[in-house]
Amino acid sequence: MEKTETLFLPSDDLLKYCGSPLDREDSGRIFSYASFAVKKMFRKLGKPYDKLRLSLFEGIFSGISSISEITQKRYSNCSREQQKNLMSCAALDEICKGKPVFFYPISEENGRYRLLPPVRLSVQLEGDAAGFEKTAAKIKKSSESKRSYPLLAALLMKKRGWLLFKIGAAVMKTSVKELAFVTRFNEETFFKNVPMKPFENGRLDISEKDSLTALAALYAMTFYGLSFRDIYTVDEVFGFSETGIRSKDTAKREATMRLSEELEKADNDTIAANLKKMGETLLNIPLPEIDAKNFVTLAENYVYYNAVSNMGTAYIKAARFEKVAAYGSGIDGDIFARALKRAALLENYKFAALLCEETAALAEKGRRGISRSRNRKKAEYVRKMAEKERADEQKM
Repeated sequence: MEKTETLFLPSDDLLKYCGSPLDREDSGRIFSYASFAVKKMFRKLGKPYDKLRLSLFEGIFSGISSISEITQKRYSNCSREQQKNLMSCAALDEICKGKPVFFYPISEENGRYRLLPPVRLSVQLEGDAAGFEKTAAKIKKSSESKRSYPLLAALLMKKRGWLLFKIGAAVMKTSVKELAFVTRFNEETFFKNVPMKPFENGRLDISEKDSLTALAALYAMTFYGLSFRDIYTVDEVFGFSETGIRSKDTAKREATMRLSEELEKADNDTIAANLKKMGETLLNIPLPEIDAKNFVTLAENYVYYNAVSNMGTAYIKAARFEKVAAYGSGIDGDIFARALKRAALLENYKFAALLCEETAALAEKGRRGISRSRNRKKAEYVRKMAEKERADEQKM
């Protein structure tokens, strides 16, 4: 038997008219009640949908059609704005008819969203049923039914991919904003009051802002104890530490200032040695997960794909520094070679980021698009290379 979730529906004789609200002069009252009732019923289950700004009615199903689909078909002559008002009525109408109604819950933990298996809704009325006894009887009969719907549950699982895609598109909108914020914040924080002339002189052949910021981030991680999350997650960017409020910002500025001074004054051997140490840090950066079949996972890692790709690019450019070649042989050669190999892998995470962007663009057009993306195969190749790297590291 399917798992059930009990919801409580506020009683009102307006329930009788949710199937044809446009036929009545008091349709405004019906819309208002239906919206209130659905929000109250799904107050807990609907929170992740609200956070994602994803319509709750994408996850409520009667038969194999979502309430969103049912509303669009039933009221095809209405505007989108009218259909939004009608969705609450359509949901209550399906419940009032005693039909088996299912819901796809979404779990959210630490900013990670997971689509759970569908549950059947058992709806119970709260309050007096005077004036709509027949409707109340249908609701009660449906809620007390022990009948199982294995075929319907199986068919609903086929809807999971499309709903996952929509969740991923919603997550992606948040991730795009987070990337823009983290990028701007890091550029301003790392380079505030830092002399740029040593960077502009091109000693390490790096001039692009993304690469410069990534190099400064790698330096801060190596010599100032900052973690990858301290730099590239919104929560940690605003975090506090035992050394004082905004100490991470201070560490970022100090790290970039010291890097600037080294590029201007330090001897070549010192710079090369520091780049080798930064390579060791690079080897310890966790490889973000790539699952080309799951747009939610891709979207959640979008910021990290861009971050590691920029770090890989920055390290490869820094490795062109002529003195670094000295570390290509002898006692330090193994670490340097491994760091360059890891940098090349990280740089290619740009294809995972591009896959996210292409898929989001297709989603905006109402098309399910991971399989259509030009970068899917490239991202899949990066995933396989990352798995091989992890396997090789476990053998060491």
